[in-house]
Amino acid sequence: MILRSPAKINLTLDILGRDPVSGYHFINTIIQEIPELYDEIEISESETDQTPQKFSSIGTALKLLKQHTGTKKCARITIKKNIPIASGLGGASSNAATVLIGLNKLWNSNLGTAKLEELASQIGMDVPFFLYGKTCYGTNFGEKIVQLPEIMGTDFKLFPVSNQENITKTANMYSNLDLSKCGHQTAKTEQILKNPATLIHNLHNDFETLIPTPKNHHLSGCGPSTFQVQP
Repeated sequence: MILRSPAKINLTLDILGRDPVSGYHFINTIIQEIPELYDEIEISESETDQTPQKFSSIGTALKLLKQHTGTKKCARITIKKNIPIASGLGGASSNAATVLIGLNKLWNSNLGTAKLEELASQIGMDVPFFLYGKTCYGTNFGEKIVQLPEIMGTDFKLFPVSNQENITKTANMYSNLDLSKCGHQTAKTEQILKNPATLIHNLHNDFETLIPTPKNHHLSGCGPSTFQVQP
């Protein structure tokens, strides 16, 4: 089977503090799937497991599903990469979620969404979103997902930028934040949740306290990619 593994953007991202135990940051975020930009993942049965070594989230997803189900089945997974690496567009997380979905179907594992979410959050906090796609609200560390009504009549223009030379970029970006400057725009997130028509006036991302963006551009995740909204 060949599956599309889509990109995402964060329409809002409120960083609310850091958990001293796990080290993760508490966030509120509205996430939007961008189906026009996607990686292509091919999954097939195989006598041995074969995954692309360069993209570790794919191998992790395969390993977790096998451990949970106890299956002895194996799979060959290949990927055609279109989402830039380390771009803030969620490529690695999307790939992991797509593999979980694909293997669950290929092996007839019959795992429900709740169990897949549990496995997804062990891979990364962005991964559960991609089990749902479209428009969602993420809380806690971003892994608690609620599906929202799809935002209609709005186009998102992406400006993808790769930052593959810095593979620990996400952790570095969070560690560089001044948390005293974050979490002050939660009312904008709430406004979009109440009235999606206010989206264009309430876009924000607390990582923009670190990275200035061009006029009418907004960061996706911790960047460096940006997007514009075109109503």
